[in-house]
Amino acid sequence: MTDASIPLQFVARGLDDARRAEAEAALRELAARRIAPLLAAAGWTHEPLRAVVTDEGKGAAPIEVRLHLHLPRRNVAEARATGRDLGSVVEQAVEHLRRRAQRALERLRGQESWRRRARRERLHALKARVAALPPEIAREAEAGLAGLDLSRLERIARRELAFMRAMGELEPAYPTLTDVIDETLAETRAAWTPGLKPEEVERALLRTLFKVLDREAENGRVFVDALSLQARPARDAEDQAEDMVQEEFYEFHQPDEDLSLADILPDPSAMSAEDAQIEAADAALERGGLVAAILRDLPALWRRALVLREIEGFDEPDLAHILDIPRQTAAAHVVHARAFMVARLTRAGLAGGDEIDLARLLAGGAAEERP
Repeated sequence: MTDASIPLQFVARGLDDARRAEAEAALRELAARRIAPLLAAAGWTHEPLRAVVTDEGKGAAPIEVRLHLHLPRRNVAEARATGRDLGSVVEQAVEHLRRRAQRALERLRGQESWRRRARRERLHALKARVAALPPEIAREAEAGLAGLDLSRLERIARRELAFMRAMGELEPAYPTLTDVIDETLAETRAAWTPGLKPEEVERALLRTLFKVLDREAENGRVFVDALSLQARPARDAEDQAEDMVQEEFYEFHQPDEDLSLADILPDPSAMSAEDAQIEAADAALERGGLVAAILRDLPALWRRALVLREIEGFDEPDLAHILDIPRQTAAAHVVHARAFMVARLTRAGLAGGDEIDLARLLAGGAAEERP
């Protein structure tokens, strides 16, 4: 195999040996000339080109060529072509794949600039919608947004950005808080409803904020490798590692029968005042980190409903409007999220009942137990 070639996984259906050889040779030659240079320039030469050529025969259906190629960052380029002439169909499919792979690679090379350009285009489109508003509505929207305190909007946006970045739904540095707030304001202004009260404007801003974040996450998603439903699932890597070092055994086995856990824990009565303060600060940080980790494990709508209810103080009708869901669904999300939080916090020894003070816990305080 030469340096200009590309690995090929070839499947032929309904082709005799001669036509199979013809199709495979054409695919190898065209892929080497048109696709391999793109992949070599990107330093991506180890993934094979997967091709399926199908000919039902007897003129029942046209020849079909399907191509599938994995690209960097788990992107996938696919192409399909049909026709009566085998050589022409193969060439069309390879050319379609080349164009799609080129666009994907160019996007990956300048992904941040590409996303910023797409955001600028969206903002220009929103400005055009604002310019098309009737003058009285445009003035009302400008006045309604100008006199609004955006501190809570920014706080909620900052918190949601942190959660979505921690979950890998958004990149660490993009979009920024300013990007999100600017697009939220522009989109709210463009869809302004006359006669809104200040509290209704805030709810509309929050509703738009979550839509902007969800759209950004959707735009940033990439294709992932598919797994066969018939294949045996891979063994969990953590279980394999524990077996290798017998970690699970030593979690429960205490080699020294005369040594207990109480012997190695510090005696609280022997602590100085300074040590006690340090211990309390460390415990508060640990509690705050645990609560943040539990919130990250919640489904997005559960987390948003719970945080908006417990920390921001929105009632169920407000939650339903902000999250764009029925009121009963919003109430159920809060109940389920609270039950999940209480169960996890109780297991960790930080909650002893059905009531928790989530705001205090996020600030590093202790859970409030019910007698």
